[in-house]
Amino acid sequence: MVEQIPTVKPLPNMKDIPRRIFYKPNGEAVELLADGYHLPRYLARGFTLEPPRPQVEMQQPIPKGNGLCPICGKQCKNVGMHIKASH
Repeated sequence: MVEQIPTVKPLPNMKDIPRRIFYKPNGEAVELLADGYHLPRYLARGFTLEPPRPQVEMQQPIPKGNGLCPICGKQCKNVGMHIKASH
């Protein structure tokens, strides 16, 4: 009986595998493998290819009608127009 010797495949050189910058949900950047196997796995785990955008704070609506200007405290007929014209 002839014994078969298993063939050994050489592993790919790690330097040849493409790498990319991925971003964690907290914004931290990490360089990871980006081949066809790893890329979808990282994306499924919450990594992104673009950094997260900063949260934009909502501006307070400009008050309308008679009353006091919230910025300077002056009495105005139209607070919204006063704010646009004076500040």
